[in-house]
Amino acid sequence: MQTLGAGAGLLGLIPLPARALQEEATLSGDISGTNTLFTTCGMCASHCAMIASVKDGRLVKLDGNPDDQHGRGRLCGKGNAGVSLLYDPDRLKYPLKRTNPEKGVGVDPKWKRISWDEALDTIAAELSKSRDQFGGRSIAWLGYHAGKDLLRALGSPNDLCHHTKCNSARVIGNLGVFGQRYLAPDMSETRYILGFGWDMPGKGKNVFAGPFAEGIAKGAKAVIFDPRQSATAAMAEEWIPIRPGTDIAVALAMIHSIIRNDLYDKAFVEANVYGFDRLADSVRDKTPEWAARISDVPAETIERIAREFATTKPACIPHYKRGVHVMRREGLSLINAENILCAITGNIEIAGGMFFPRTPRVVRNRPKKEPPEMDTHLRIDGAQNFPVLNPHPLSGDGLIHTIAEGILKEEPYPLKALIVYKQGLFAFSNPNRMATALAKVPFVVNINIYPDEMACLADIVLPERTYLERKEINARSLFAKSPQISVFQPVVEPLYEARELDEIKAGIAERMGLADYMPEHGEAALNEQLKYLEMTYQELKGMGLLTFRKRFKPMDLTKLNTISGKIEVFSQLFEQHGYDPLPVFKDDFVLTPTSEYPFYFTTTRSPLNFHCTTENIPWIHEMVPENMVWINAGKARELGIRKDDMVRVESIHGQIVLKAFLTEGIRPDTVCVPHGYGHWSKFLTRAAYQGANDGDLMCDIPLQEMIRINDPSANAADSDILVRVSKA
Repeated sequence: MQTLGAGAGLLGLIPLPARALQEEATLSGDISGTNTLFTTCGMCASHCAMIASVKDGRLVKLDGNPDDQHGRGRLCGKGNAGVSLLYDPDRLKYPLKRTNPEKGVGVDPKWKRISWDEALDTIAAELSKSRDQFGGRSIAWLGYHAGKDLLRALGSPNDLCHHTKCNSARVIGNLGVFGQRYLAPDMSETRYILGFGWDMPGKGKNVFAGPFAEGIAKGAKAVIFDPRQSATAAMAEEWIPIRPGTDIAVALAMIHSIIRNDLYDKAFVEANVYGFDRLADSVRDKTPEWAARISDVPAETIERIAREFATTKPACIPHYKRGVHVMRREGLSLINAENILCAITGNIEIAGGMFFPRTPRVVRNRPKKEPPEMDTHLRIDGAQNFPVLNPHPLSGDGLIHTIAEGILKEEPYPLKALIVYKQGLFAFSNPNRMATALAKVPFVVNINIYPDEMACLADIVLPERTYLERKEINARSLFAKSPQISVFQPVVEPLYEARELDEIKAGIAERMGLADYMPEHGEAALNEQLKYLEMTYQELKGMGLLTFRKRFKPMDLTKLNTISGKIEVFSQLFEQHGYDPLPVFKDDFVLTPTSEYPFYFTTTRSPLNFHCTTENIPWIHEMVPENMVWINAGKARELGIRKDDMVRVESIHGQIVLKAFLTEGIRPDTVCVPHGYGHWSKFLTRAAYQGANDGDLMCDIPLQEMIRINDPSANAADSDILVRVSKA
């Protein structure tokens, strides 16, 4: 890697000696005679930097780069399994065309192999037909915001993404309080870690697991509220099995207790916080006794933890995507309350507290010509109704759980063509309804690595290269206490006929006469992104990581991107758009089990799974071939259920059948189904028909109900269901 200190250059920097590539002898296993290359993991959004060992042109091993802020020299199980992904014979190898006009769950597409020219010609012709007859708005892109450039060229506002079932509550909560989307916990330097349903170490995220373990090893106390004893809760000093969906009551009571007992940081609040008096008024009646009746957490426990958190500085409350705590209707308010707890105790922008990532500046590639204005800002998912989440047509996260409704009802207009990029069908609540919606779209393209369910529902399927075969740069954004850039580079010659995404999009645009509206791609574009650093992509390849070593200096918290410029515990942004400016507790958001549906439902993920995309990878499938439903052992005995019995889990929306996993580490009134299983694509030769899909129990909330709920994050709240369990 390359380390930069203060000095000359466009950024005022001079290079210091680079750390030499790891010696072959330090890499475990018999890999003598190998070459080593720097690259980055693409299994999840953490993007840990790696060192690849290649022998005779074949990748044989992956190791973490010790100079990486994210992976800290380690790879998780998913990262190590990249070798197995690369060489999985189930990978898509060449373009495919559907020959069976029937579409639906379990229907064989009867694919025919075609050339890239035929595939791209067909796509361009179909998209051109849709745009000419119905306008650019009749075309949509689904998946990871990776098609914004093509959508701009087409004149479509329909950038569809999964984030309202993942990350939107967190980023919009951060935006409302701090004016920016990302905030990170400095757990390796903290003295107190408080988590509400937070289990990212247990989900194999190195960016969280390493610092969490290091903080605990240094003596930090960890307290985790969670109805299930997750892996993170098991490592904590205290696990508190809270009633599902009541975390917000406990958080508000903690704020009440800290203010009532004069434990907040007065100097910090006076200098950096807007709206403190209105916050204090709003929690005046939110006593620990009030929260105890709602949450099943004793009042004295709430009072004690509030005092500990406020007086054990530095402290942090890590939060991240799709936890059991946020995938409920009160999820945004909980994120706001967590941020407020950190703010009023002075734990923002300090070592061991919460900090804003230091992301390096890179150039955004722009097209030769600016595309014409779009013909509408109305979107197929209704995202225009959520101006904080989607302030502009191609800015924001969209609503994944309203896409099927928009397609089936043809509101606000019919969708005629859809490009799906690496988005799994099981990301959707009620995936069978989404499959029905996809069957209604006249033309569907799937760009993918695996022949999954989305591929089975498409008309044209295009094979993308894996992250181990592509070129890219990655500006650190999750845990960057110092600005850092990592490199993606092909570690082997690309396999089969797979192509990089930018090449695919450029090929479509060129055939449609839209090439001038697309940004440059390839190595020239990467060089342009690095322009401010006076560096080329080829130079970065040899470094692996580019780190700007700077002493951590707190940001000026009176110059944030909020309306007041300060931390806003009373969010003027939310108030401006008609949303609750303060975190609130709503009685009707708390579910009560019934005799018919006596269990709360929660979901989680195996640390080896990511976005329903890793279950078929040979190494991962061997370790975690299926999911099971977690059920309290005592409660299971009452129901006559034994370990590994097949059981039926039913909600008002659907049912699944899977094995029972009995444990004392979950509340008797709660069950948990890990996400990511139940694949029905027969082309996934290992993952098909293994386990069950938790989404079959969930409802996709209608758009008008989302508008009524009035949540600026449009959180899908997919865990807001009750279920019953019986032997199958």
